[in-house]
Amino acid sequence: MPMRLDTHVILPAQFFARVHADRSQPEKRLMAAVLEDAIAIYRRCAGRPKGRARRLFVEVQAWLEACHDPAPFAFTTICDVLGLDASSIRSALRRELAAHAAARRVLDNTGGAVLAVSPARSAVARIRPAARFR
Repeated sequence: MPMRLDTHVILPAQFFARVHADRSQPEKRLMAAVLEDAIAIYRRCAGRPKGRARRLFVEVQAWLEACHDPAPFAFTTICDVLGLDASSIRSALRRELAAHAAARRVLDNTGGAVLAVSPARSAVARIRPAARFR
């Protein structure tokens, strides 16, 4: 049974450090690196309206949402091999995206200082003038 990803129990850095340290299975290390990179792109490019960042985000989002892809490096295959719950990862990333979108809506509706939510951390980052985000 796949292990449920719970960010309160283990940090992503701790999980990936453990997978990367396992020298006996290079395929798993490669799969973990692919997953780690996809999540980093998803977080970094969320909310970008155009350009290369937007294209990368759309591509990663489609990869994450594909449910019945039998390819060896499909999201669900990687999660199965690494013992992760794919739906939990999807849910966590969707929550981060929603928090990021809510922060952008607040930002777009104000002209002064607002609380900015960091999509990579899903937490309040700092107070900045709205003009610096545009």
